Amino acid sequence: MLKTLLTGLLLSPFWLYSQIVNIESLRLQKDSSGLSGQEIFNFKITRNTTRLYEINNNLAVQYRQSRHIVLFLSNLNFTFSENTDFERNGFFHARYNYVQNDWLTYEYFNQYQIDIPLRIKERILTGLGPRFSFLNKKPVKFILGTLVMYEYDEELRNDIVHRDFRLSSYISLGYKNERQSLTALVYYQPRLDFWSDFRTSGQLQWLVKVWKGFALNITGVLAYDAFPVEDAAIPQLTYKLLNGVSYTF
Repeated sequence: MLKTLLTGLLLSPFWLYSQIVNIESLRLQKDSSGLSGQEIFNFKITRNTTRLYEINNNLAVQYRQSRHIVLFLSNLNFTFSENTDFERNGFFHARYNYVQNDWLTYEYFNQYQIDIPLRIKERILTGLGPRFSFLNKKPVKFILGTLVMYEYDEELRNDIVHRDFRLSSYISLGYKNERQSLTALVYYQPRLDFWSDFRTSGQLQWLVKVWKGFALNITGVLAYDAFPVEDAAIPQLTYKLLNGVSYTF
């Protein structure tokens, strides 16, 4: 009975992977100078024709000094079964922000990403642009970012390589008090030379503090890619739902 209950608490009802990395969910909101960070760990067991395990780890580390902010993010996902089938995806992301004033920040980022389930051998991004804080007073914030990025995208299991410039725009709406936080985020990433080739995603994350920096979180992501890799098995629409534990320092 206890084993069944624990499995039910850890089980998400569905899982697939998003191709768009949602930076806002891991971006730290501390205004004070110095080092801060957050670790989010999710673990899931699914039992159908076989037992499937998924481990998800998100790490965010931020250093702030005056107007300068350096942010490092990593995400690693591992999925394996009783038959030792193994798949993985993840990314490493580094971002520099220069805070011009209360409402304007300039951003520059680099990112490296792989996604074996979605047949992405590697995706390398670099981009820059402004970030606008239309409302950033507790407990509510409203952020708009619009960046231009260059993308190198190599598909898995074929020789197809994409080299494109894309717009990367996002809107973030958040609510935070002493006990909990709720963040909603929407991304839109079209090719600048072919706007019908776009990716979009939406994410909703709820975090509830439980004890001294520890919190429980539930995150849902829905993503759509108009032109995924050239593999009939890869869908345009993907989604995932995760629940886990986070620690903020």
